[in-house]
Amino acid sequence: MSKKSLLVLCVMSCILFLGSDAFAAEGLSTGRKIWDNIMLWLNFGILVFVFIKFAKKPLIDYLRGEKNKISENLDELNSRRDHVESIMKGESDKLDGIDAQILELKKMIIDIAQKEKEKIVGQAKIKADQMIKKAKSEASVRLAAAKKALNDEVAEIAISMVQENLEKGISLEDDERLVDQFIFGLGSNERLSTSN
Repeated sequence: MSKKSLLVLCVMSCILFLGSDAFAAEGLSTGRKIWDNIMLWLNFGILVFVFIKFAKKPLIDYLRGEKNKISENLDELNSRRDHVESIMKGESDKLDGIDAQILELKKMIIDIAQKEKEKIVGQAKIKADQMIKKAKSEASVRLAAAKKALNDEVAEIAISMVQENLEKGISLEDDERLVDQFIFGLGSNERLSTSN
């Protein structure tokens, strides 16, 4: 007889013996009640014995198998957790690295901006110097033109005065005095223009 069929037989006999109270009449004698209780405990003992004798090893093997499955699942979950933790640590390290990279980029941008600013300021200074030189040269050209125009005008005035004096009949002494005044006026004009 196989273990499975013996187990089924024991379970059926327990059901029959334990279910005997359901088939008994209500008016059972005390002896019958004691007999039913004894049979109940005897059937329970037989069932426990059969269970321990034949079902213990398969049950223990089943429980060990379930334990192994649960252990394998836990190991797999632990390995997944470790893998996820390592990924999270890597991402955290990347974030820390990103902060460092952002600071480095900020420094680079500030350095580039500073160099660009210095370049622009240098170009502006060069242009300003060129503009100042150009303005000075234009001013000196205009000043020279103004001096020439003034000298020309003074010469015309002197010539017209000489002509007037000649027409009025100025004496030689007056003429020398006029020439001295003219020369003195030219000298003072030159001193004024050089001081400017």
